[in-house]
Amino acid sequence: MNNMAQAVALAAKVRGVSNDVLARHIGRADVARATWLALLTGRPAFFLGTPGVDKTGTVEAVASRIDGANFFEALMPTVVSVEQLIVESTSIDESPTDGGGKSIRTRDMLGRAALAHIVFADEIWKAEPRVLQTLLDLSKGDGVRHEGAMVKTPLLAFLASS
Repeated sequence: MNNMAQAVALAAKVRGVSNDVLARHIGRADVARATWLALLTGRPAFFLGTPGVDKTGTVEAVASRIDGANFFEALMPTVVSVEQLIVESTSIDESPTDGGGKSIRTRDMLGRAALAHIVFADEIWKAEPRVLQTLLDLSKGDGVRHEGAMVKTPLLAFLASS
């Protein structure tokens, strides 16, 4: 299939999903359209508006219709650390030392926003400064900094609201 045929097929699918989503999320065509644009261009989208008008629900509805997409959404004022944003679990390894003591090492398993295809940062401007910096780094599509190294993420779209 050539590029034009692929584009036409994709446009029909996007239109169908959008129509279905908008039948359940009335008046949110602006959010659905910006979500698709972010997905197709890799550029972030920021939604400004009154709380409780279904921005999150609309984004989640679009994301849920994409096969295999990992969606991460969080209310940013409740995220108090970078680890809470990007670490799924932490394990502790203990090993004996020659002097009879123990050497303890922690190992983080990345997850959450670090493994998401679509990230929705609700109330982004109310995030803690370090969390906000990580979110802004993530929005650029370069990955996230963890343990001194930049870690690539599978991010397709970064979306935020305030």
